[in-house]
Amino acid sequence: MNTESPGRAFHRISKLNFELVKLEMICETPDVVAQERQEYHQRLALCLLQIDDVAQAIQLLTNDMHQDRKRHRSYQQIHMYNDPEMNNYLIRLNVAWPDSIHKSQRNDICFLLK
Repeated sequence: MNTESPGRAFHRISKLNFELVKLEMICETPDVVAQERQEYHQRLALCLLQIDDVAQAIQLLTNDMHQDRKRHRSYQQIHMYNDPEMNNYLIRLNVAWPDSIHKSQRNDICFLLK
């Protein structure tokens, strides 16, 4: 059973690719000190390794799913920190919500109040 979908893993790769482009640009900048450049090259190597690892994991997962060796189950993400009924801080605010404000809007408002 996998809790991470291939789509989630693709999302991680896309974020890593943004980081990769940023690191490449920094490494090519002429005004970066040699020591910093070496540190950025190490980060760049790590980023490339992570991309390769995630890509390999996606390939293995999709192969296993295709051959019915693994299956995926999606879970709804629970955000207790935005829920006024679950978060003690928000309960202490003692906010009286008008009925015209939907619960999802209340969560957004409470998030902004933090």
